[in-house]
Formats: sequence, structure tokens, C-alpha cells
Amino acid sequence: MNRHPLGTTIRILQINMHKSHDAHLDLLNNNLRKNWDVIVLQEPCLNKLGLTRASSHWQVAYPTPPTGS
Repeated sequence: MNRHPLGTTIRILQINMHKSHDAHLDLLNNNLRKNWDVIVLQEPCLNKLGLTRASSHWQVAYPTPPTGS
């Protein structure tokens, strides 16, 4: 857990999904929102559009691609 300077705790969970469809479905069907503020997926399972699966309870954010120098 990380402590914010004002004393608020931010609970972060990082999971490597190994591009597993089953692991992704298990994650979506768990009620992780009550224990974690931020969930970070490494190697998520992506659909044909390159997007991850999510329900209306999730707010998805994708990293921006690096810019060329």
C-alpha cells in the first residue's frame, strides 16, 4: 500500500494475466473493487480490436504509445 502525503491510503493491485482469457474472465467476475482502488493488468487478454474486456463497473485506461525521437 502507498501512503498519500495527506494520509489517504491508495490500494493498488498489479496482476500479470499472461494473455489468458480464463484469468481475465475470473478477474471480471470477482468483486475486487471493494478491496482495491486501482487494478493494473500486465499482458491482458485483448480482443480483435486490441481492447481488453471490461464491464460497466470498470473504468479502463490504456497507456499512450511512445513518441518517436
